[in-house]
Parts: sequence; C-alpha cells; structure tokens
Amino acid sequence: MKKFNLEEALAGKPVVTRDGRKVRSIIKFDVDYFPVVAIIEGREDVATFTLNGEYSHATFTLDGEYRHTRCNNDLFMATVKNKGYVNLYDVISLFCEEEGQICEEEGQTDNGNLLAHTTSVLPTVEDARKLAMQYPAIAVAVPVEWEE
Repeated sequence: MKKFNLEEALAGKPVVTRDGRKVRSIIKFDVDYFPVVAIIEGREDVATFTLNGEYSHATFTLDGEYRHTRCNNDLFMATVKNKGYVNLYDVISLFCEEEGQICEEEGQTDNGNLLAHTTSVLPTVEDARKLAMQYPAIAVAVPVEWEE
C-alpha cells in the first residue's frame, strides 16, 4: 500500500482505506485536530483523519500525547494498474546487424542461451506492431501489466 499523500488526494488521485474500501470527497479544514474529512464506501457518516491519513479513533495519553493505533479506516493512496505492450528482440542479432558483424549462431550466447531485449513499454498493440516492422522481433506486442 502506498502512503497517504494529502496533496495528491486533494488533486483527485484515488484513495482507499487500509482494508481496500474506496474513499471519496476528501476535504481539508484549517483546524488543529483531525483536519481531514472524507466519505468511506459503505459508511453513512463522514470520517475524520489526521494530515497523514490516520483515522480519528486514536487516543490521547494522560499527558495529552496523541497515540494512534492501526485501523482499517486509515487512508492510503490507491495503486493504479497500468497496461502496455513490449516487443522482444534477439540481442545478439541486433548487435551483429548494427555493428556489421557476421554472427555464426545468431541469438546464442557462448553457453547456447538466448538473449532477449525488450523495447520500452508501448501504449497500444498497434504501436508495438509498427515498431516490430523496423527490426525482426522474437515476439511482438507482448502484454505487460504493473501497479504504481
């Protein structure tokens, strides 16, 4: 889980609770205690939080010190799923072609293993196919997914 970032949350980036519920309508008020309010999916009330996204169920010691314990309502930045496409190229063949060398066993290392290289991640299958027309690819438009 990504640490809660108030600036990003106020800018509209997705926020979730520790247990994965969606959070909406985040507002920051100019008050000392629990200045952040938000609506948590499945709740009918407004919840309050610290600037760090800690839910307001915290307690204070006899000395007045704030003490927070983990809670399923604590806020986190939601991970964003990304998808793209890469092409795989035979590194040895590309190297030999670019250097004008003759490779007896294209695509093989000294121990016979294939060396593959990917392109940068491309947004569409069509983009990957266009790039693959420039160089002979081992595999074209391989889908990849990652979270940020």
